[in-house]
Amino acid sequence: MSTFTENYAAAALPALFDVYGQAVTYTPAGGDGVALTAILSPDEIEELPTLDGRELRRTRHATISRDPDGDAGGVASPSHRDTVTADGRTYAVEAVAEMTDAWARLRLTHSAALEVTRPAYRRSQ
Repeated sequence: MSTFTENYAAAALPALFDVYGQAVTYTPAGGDGVALTAILSPDEIEELPTLDGRELRRTRHATISRDPDGDAGGVASPSHRDTVTADGRTYAVEAVAEMTDAWARLRLTHSAALEVTRPAYRRSQ
């Protein structure tokens, strides 16, 4: 790790979590939830057509600490099979977008049916 990275992890990262952090629950696949602080981006919302109607998909990023013993809490080995609960909504960790020794940036998604078609509504002619 470079001197800059070490200094950033020691001084700037805790300050950023203090100012911009929000309380979330990180739940590893098959494990118990862990309360921690994350820096969350706003939701990006899109409507997608599906075979059964339309789906509302929310995507956002979360930056978390990788130090479980730190002030912001953390997860040493985040994985794409885990979930994050924030703002009353549970998001799947779609990918670990970026990771350093000190922090990880996660891509989160949440999908819900927006409109469901009736059975046999879209039949082949």
